[in-house]
Amino acid sequence: MTGLLNDTDQKSAFEIAHAKIVALLDHFAKYARDTYLLPGYQQAAVRKDFIDPLLKALGWDVDHEREHNPYEQEVKVERGVSVGAARAQKRADYAFYLKPNFRDVRFFVEATKPSVDLARSVDAHFQTLRYGYSANTPLAVLTDFEQIRILDCRLRPHPDTALDQVYKSWHYSDFRDAERFAEFYWLFSREAHADGSYQRRIDECQCRDPDNPKLKFDTFGHDLVIRHEHDIRKRKGAFSQLNQPAREAFMGRLTDVIAATDVTIVAIVIDKLKHKTKYNEPYHPYHLAMQFGLERVAHFLKIKAHVHRDTFIVFEARGAKEDQALELEFRRVCDGANRDRNQLPLRMLVADKKTNSEGLQLADLTARPIGLSVLRPGQPNRA
Repeated sequence: MTGLLNDTDQKSAFEIAHAKIVALLDHFAKYARDTYLLPGYQQAAVRKDFIDPLLKALGWDVDHEREHNPYEQEVKVERGVSVGAARAQKRADYAFYLKPNFRDVRFFVEATKPSVDLARSVDAHFQTLRYGYSANTPLAVLTDFEQIRILDCRLRPHPDTALDQVYKSWHYSDFRDAERFAEFYWLFSREAHADGSYQRRIDECQCRDPDNPKLKFDTFGHDLVIRHEHDIRKRKGAFSQLNQPAREAFMGRLTDVIAATDVTIVAIVIDKLKHKTKYNEPYHPYHLAMQFGLERVAHFLKIKAHVHRDTFIVFEARGAKEDQALELEFRRVCDGANRDRNQLPLRMLVADKKTNSEGLQLADLTARPIGLSVLRPGQPNRA
């Protein structure tokens, strides 16, 4: 028996969604100036007329037409969220889940009316970021339909930086282009969450750090300050100018920046006193730590399938003689004097201590706390 297929049967879920969105765009554009962009057009109306249909086109059961059991509904409207240190209860416009996990929110969508200047609305951005950060969801959507803004919720939200935490944004007319709409679709459609596309994109997404170098500008008025752990701890240089409230504010924001930075730390801790007493001719502890570190970095690169490209290892300069000895040891280890007897795809760079390198500063800031957490485990520190 031969049957006829209609156009819908032959189209992908993405193509069907895009067709629905284009129809929405046409309707919004036709009446935007006379109706939808006027102050009297309220948030409840834009949700019903445009945002709900947008989310339905992405494959989400917003009206619970497919799932009537309230315990197994993937979309929760006006879902309660505990935010802030006081765990105050707020209500997010939409919270999205994926069966069978109804405990962890996948993402939030927050709506405003189109007459609001969304790009400048600190309150709307800050509120949406608080929802995402409190629920540990990486991204959230803030939209009035005229604009669609994706917020990066992985950093602790603050009103001063809320507008800087925008990962992507579109004007509604951008979605006429299938490629532009695909950027949004493969982040927030149900299909993207069901097949793992969303998580793969999150894993590839570098966390934006609005506090870096903004933290330096806010604290010192410029970004030339180098964040050396010793200078911060001993209140030297620019850090000697900070009073106690300013210092505490700086340390709190700096801790948040480090905690949110998307980085893998390879830490080697050697108790030099025990090392010296254990061996008759102890190996140079700095060189030994470097060898252990290089071996583990090489192993990490192998896991990440990054062995066919050179990786640069940046060392902080210690002096001409010391740097020369370190380079010889580095070459020896990379040429095969390591636990696997393999050549390592690593190259060496030496940078002056005054170099304003974010990588070196991050290493310097984390080294002492990590070391103390091993050598003095009972002593409180920020590690």
